[in-house]
Amino acid sequence: MNVIYSLFADFLDDTLAASLVILVVIAIHAILQKVISARVRYLLWLLVIIRMLLPVIPDSPLSMFHVLQFGEGIKSALTGQAADTAPLPNLQAAAPSNQGLDSDSDPQSGTPGTGDSINAGHLQQADGQAPGGRHSSAAGIYSPWLKAAAIIWFGGAVFLFLNGLGIMSRQLRGRKRLRRVTDPRPIAVLEDALNRFGVKRKIPLYTGSRAKSPFLSGVFRPWIYVPELALQELTSPQLLHILAHELAHYKRRDTLWNLLGSAAAAIHWPNPLSWLGLHKMKTDRELACDAYVLDVLGEEEAAAYGLTLVEFLKQFSKGRTDREVLYFFGSQHRQQITRRVSMIHSFKKGSYRISAAAVLLLILLSVVTLTNASGDSKTDNTAVNDDLINLYKNRNYNRLDRAVEEAGFAFQAPSVLPPDFILERAYLAVTPPQAATATAKSEDNEIEQVTLYYERYDGDIHTGQFSLEAYKDSSVEQIYTALELSESSRGDGGTPLPVDRKPTTIGGINAIHVNVHVNQYVQKLFYIWERDGIVYKLYIGSGTLSQQEIASLMTSIKYPDEQMKRSFVNKKLFNVDVIDVKDLRMAADIMGFVPKFPIEESGFAMNRAMLTSSIEFSYPLDGLGMSRTVFWTAYSNPDVTFLQMQNQGLYETFKEEGQVFFFRIDGEKFAVPLTAAHVNGQEVLVTEPYKIDGELSKPTEPDFLSYFWQDQGVIYKVGFTGVPTLEDQQTIVSSFMKVPAADIDKLAAAAAQAH
Repeated sequence: MNVIYSLFADFLDDTLAASLVILVVIAIHAILQKVISARVRYLLWLLVIIRMLLPVIPDSPLSMFHVLQFGEGIKSALTGQAADTAPLPNLQAAAPSNQGLDSDSDPQSGTPGTGDSINAGHLQQADGQAPGGRHSSAAGIYSPWLKAAAIIWFGGAVFLFLNGLGIMSRQLRGRKRLRRVTDPRPIAVLEDALNRFGVKRKIPLYTGSRAKSPFLSGVFRPWIYVPELALQELTSPQLLHILAHELAHYKRRDTLWNLLGSAAAAIHWPNPLSWLGLHKMKTDRELACDAYVLDVLGEEEAAAYGLTLVEFLKQFSKGRTDREVLYFFGSQHRQQITRRVSMIHSFKKGSYRISAAAVLLLILLSVVTLTNASGDSKTDNTAVNDDLINLYKNRNYNRLDRAVEEAGFAFQAPSVLPPDFILERAYLAVTPPQAATATAKSEDNEIEQVTLYYERYDGDIHTGQFSLEAYKDSSVEQIYTALELSESSRGDGGTPLPVDRKPTTIGGINAIHVNVHVNQYVQKLFYIWERDGIVYKLYIGSGTLSQQEIASLMTSIKYPDEQMKRSFVNKKLFNVDVIDVKDLRMAADIMGFVPKFPIEESGFAMNRAMLTSSIEFSYPLDGLGMSRTVFWTAYSNPDVTFLQMQNQGLYETFKEEGQVFFFRIDGEKFAVPLTAAHVNGQEVLVTEPYKIDGELSKPTEPDFLSYFWQDQGVIYKVGFTGVPTLEDQQTIVSSFMKVPAADIDKLAAAAAQAH
C-alpha cells in the first residue's frame, strides 16, 4: 500500500502543477483569441496533456513555478506535511541513546576533552513519542485521511482505465458487425480524399446503423465509419468534406492524442480543472481539424464545407459518443457548432500554418510549463560560503534543506520513507571516509560525501535504520572496492566476512546489490549505483526493510524539491553543527536568545560550535531539564568549552545545593562540589577538579574544571580540560564574561567580505 500512498502524493503534486498550466493556457486563449490560430490553440492544450502524463519533469531556471511558489503551500496542506519556513521551535529531548549507524564511519561521533561526553545518538521526546514524529518527515504523507483519499483515487483511476479498455474492446467487436463499403461512388470519394491529403495507406471505410455521426477509430490500424443513411443521402462533395475531416484527424494523429487525453483524465479524475481543460481541448481540436481540411481543399471550399456541417446538423440526430473515437459532429453543443461555422467563414489560405511568432510562443510555453523550478534540482546547488568557522568543514545537520544548501553538489534522497522512519541526521564530509580508493580528492576542502541517516523507533526502542550515501568524484567500482575492503575485515578472529555482489534493477535504478554475510543469522545489504555523475550507496540494516519497502524506497529517490527540503526535519536531534550565518540565526531562534559567539578570544580560536542537549551542561535535576538545549562551543590551546542555555532557576539550584551533577558513561549521575567565587566583579560557581566519569574514570585520565555564572536569564559554563593556574582560569572566564551577544548581521557582513 505504501506504493499507492507514494503515487497519490506524486499525483497531488502533479495535478496541482497541471492545474496551473491549464489556467495559464485558458488565460492565453482569452488574451490572444483574435491573434493565435485554431491550430496553435490546440497545440497549447497538448502541453497540458504532456504535463499531466510526464512521470519525470526536467528543471529550468525559466520555469513558471519559480514565481508560483504558493503551490507548495497548497500541496503541503493536502499532504499534511509541514511546509512552514518559520524558525524551528525549541528542541526537546529526554534520554540519550548510543545506538546509530556505523558510528565508526563518522569522525564527529564524539568530542573528547570537553569535560562532558558528547553523545551524537538519537534523543527521545519527553512524552515518549518517536522523535520528530510523522510531522518531521515524509512519513506525514501517511495520515489516515490521506490513506483513504489515496485508495479512493487509485480505485477511481483503475476503474476509468478498465472502462477505457472495455470501450476499446467494444469498438473492436462492434467493427465486426459493420459492413465494409465497396460501392464505387463512396470508394472513389475516399480515394480522392486520400490523394488530396497525401495518405498512401489504405484506410478502410465501414458503414452501418451503429452511430448517427461519422468517426475515425483506431490508433495503429485506423478505419472510418460513415452512417448508412449519410452514404445514401449526402452528395459526393458533402461526403468528401466528411471524409476529409476524418482524414485530417488521422494526419494530425488526433486518435493518439485522444487516447492520451483519456489516460490523463483517468489519472487526474478528481481534479475538475483537468476535465475543463480536456473539454476545451476537444473543442479546439475540431476547430483545428476544420482549418486543416480547408487548408487542403482550398479557401474556395470554405462556404461549401460550412454548409455541409450545417446540413448535417439538420438531417442527422446525435448519437451516444465514445471517447476513443473522433466524431464529425458527436455531442457538441450548438454554441460549439457556431464557433466552427464562424471559423470556417473567416478562414484564409495559409492560416493553418504556424508562424514564427507562434513557434516562439510554443517554445516559451514549453520551457515555463513543462519544467520545474531549478532551485529544487541539480542545476542550482552552489553553496554560498558564509562560514564563520573556516577550519571546520565536516558537519552534521538535522534537516535536509541545510544539507542540500551546504553540500555544494546535487544529490538525490528518498521522497517517501517507510512507515515510522524519520531523517535522523545528515552528515557532510570533505573526504569520503569509506572511499579510500577514490582517486579524485578535494583541493579546496569541498564537501565530497553526504550521508543521510534514517531511524525508526518504537517508543524509546530503536527498531531499524538505513542510510544513503552520495559521493562526488567517485565511481561505482571505487565505492564497492572500499566497501568490500571495509566489511570483509570485520570478521571475528581476522577471518574475512564473505561479500557477494550481483547486478539488479529496482525502481528503474541499475545497481550493484552487495550482501555481506556477518553470520548465519545476520546479513548487511547494500545497493550501489551511479546517476548524473554521483555515486550512491544505500545501506539497509539486516531485517530492517522488506523487499517491497526497499523497492518503494528506491523508487521514490529523487532530487529534493522545496517540499522535501522543508519536510525532512528532525526537530529532536542534537549535536547540530553551527558553522555559518544561517546556522547561527537558527540557533538563536531555537535557544530563545542570541548567544555569545566569540570566534577568537584571549589568544585561542573556536574550532567547533553546535546545538546539543542540556545533558552536556549538567545532569538534569528534573524532567524539564531534559527538554532544554545548549549552545556549545569548543576552543583549543588551551582546551576550553563554552556552553550557554536559558537559566530557568538552574544557577540558583546549583548555588543552594552547593554541588552539580554530571553524567557518567553508564548514564548515572555523579556529584561535584561547588564553591562560590568572584571573577571580574561577577559571582561564579567553581567546581573542584573532577574526572569525566567520576569514580568510573581511570586515574590516568585528565582532570576537568568548570565555572558557572548567570546573566540576564542565561546560565553560562566554561569547562577546562586540565586545571590551569588560577590566574589563567580567571583571565579566560573574564574574557567570556565580557563578550557581548553575537551581532549576527555584522558577522554575516564580515563573512561575506572574507569569502
